[in-house]
Amino acid sequence: MYAFLAAILLLSCGVNMCQAMDATKFANTLKDFATNGMGVDALQAHYDGLSYTTKDVDGAALISDLSSDIGETFSILTAAATNIKLAVEENYASFESDLSSGMTSCCDVRGESNLKFQSNISFTAPCWTVSPKSPVEKKFPNAAVGSVMESNYEANSNKLLWQYFGSENGTSILYPQAKVSTTSCESFDPRFRPYYATAATPMAKDIVVLVDTSPSMHNTDNTGRTRLKLAKEVATTTLQTLNPNDRFAVVTFDPNSYKPTSGCYADQLSLYTPDNERFLSKFIGHIDVTGNSDINVGLEAAFHYFQNSSAPTEDDERSQVILVLSDGADFPSTRSPLDVIRDENAKLRNRVVIMVYGLGNDLVPGTSAELMLRNISVQSRNNPAAGTTKPGFYENIDIAEAVRSKMGSYYSFFKSSSTTAVVSDPFIDTFSSIGLLISVCLPAYDKTDLDILLGVACADVKLSDLFSKAAVFNEGDLSYVFIIDSKGRTLSHPLLPLSRTVKTSYTQLDISYLERSEEAAPVIEAMKRKESGNQVVHSSTRTMARGVVLNEGIITRKVKSTYYYAPVSIK
Repeated sequence: MYAFLAAILLLSCGVNMCQAMDATKFANTLKDFATNGMGVDALQAHYDGLSYTTKDVDGAALISDLSSDIGETFSILTAAATNIKLAVEENYASFESDLSSGMTSCCDVRGESNLKFQSNISFTAPCWTVSPKSPVEKKFPNAAVGSVMESNYEANSNKLLWQYFGSENGTSILYPQAKVSTTSCESFDPRFRPYYATAATPMAKDIVVLVDTSPSMHNTDNTGRTRLKLAKEVATTTLQTLNPNDRFAVVTFDPNSYKPTSGCYADQLSLYTPDNERFLSKFIGHIDVTGNSDINVGLEAAFHYFQNSSAPTEDDERSQVILVLSDGADFPSTRSPLDVIRDENAKLRNRVVIMVYGLGNDLVPGTSAELMLRNISVQSRNNPAAGTTKPGFYENIDIAEAVRSKMGSYYSFFKSSSTTAVVSDPFIDTFSSIGLLISVCLPAYDKTDLDILLGVACADVKLSDLFSKAAVFNEGDLSYVFIIDSKGRTLSHPLLPLSRTVKTSYTQLDISYLERSEEAAPVIEAMKRKESGNQVVHSSTRTMARGVVLNEGIITRKVKSTYYYAPVSIK
């Protein structure tokens, strides 16, 4: 305080005045001001008289309480999603092909302002949406499903946020009613939302999309859209249905002309992130036909991605797939693609599955091109000594409107027999300015054919509400809570941005970027295995936010720490 005040006073005096100043008198004046004017001595005496006690923190009890609180919320969300799923499966036969149920379009909702939902909403009934990419014949969920959503909310209004069912034909209902954002109202499609892909294809997968760039792919089949355009739509749709656990790549029949060349995209599978999706979607948009296309060269390049990337571990139930998009018209006569697949897959113990979408209306059943594509999908030539070959599937797509409906085989292949609810990664809310949400979802299947996906039922919670106790945890300046998933991706940590400040795509960080002590690594691995316990780390770097990290930065300290950890159990 003295130095600060002295600096201000000296800067405000002239040179002659400063030379004539009595330093002792000046110091005494400052001391008198501090003592009598500011009460420094009295303040110091008060602090000296305070008694301090050491508080023992029961880490095991605290972490158990936090785990139970989060688990209770997840259990409520799971019950709500389960009720919606069962209502859909029970009432699907009576779903309507028109909008006679009396529900309001989510594009026309007025409603009243609601602080919790941060949107204009109405609790009277659900509202509906329909994608412009929906087939002509489609079904809308009926009032019976809406009634279940209303009952869910009445029972747990303090925990639940949005509830919805998105169907595989592009229709959806949302409760409570809310207007879809103005920019996406007419184009909203539930099938391309993050929660949908998470629940519809929960199995982890590696996918290489192989695009035919032969001259015949410029044919339009009198549809006004080239086969290559059709292939691009399938490729882009595939990218939009990936999960954060998935890895992917895109290559063409002419990889020398059309293949990503930047960084790891050129020869390794890329983990799904919004940034990686944008990069490869842009690459797909630039693909064009060439005169040097060769399916054999393309297949070798596709298999190379698997050979050059880490193989699935025993604990990682991960499918590896090449998705071939071709019209089958320009295959080489020197060597059969079936021989290339046999030899390349044998190097990988036959673990790669081939799926084929035949494009255009020339693929008449029984023609040589159609038969070749079918044989590719089942790998009719294989090396049994390298392991069991798992067949894929063949589907013909002749018009753009059939893309999504024809992808039913794709969803069926990756469906899971597990009845466990799937928790989505955090995503930006479409219906309000709430910020980041997490969904608990379950797929619904046709009771008459369990291979037919009807859609996905979900219940939402705000990320900040879900981890509210963790956010306000305060047991000392250097104590805090962080939460990760089984893959080590961070859901909550004091160094992450506040959920309400996230306005664009959100990419989860691996916890190793935030908890960087080598001694903490065994703790992280134990958490991934869903174990409970505690461990002392003798020298860990505590990185703490000064306030809002983006504006105020961080401070770091080396401290002795005790990590307490426990899994979140969902009843």
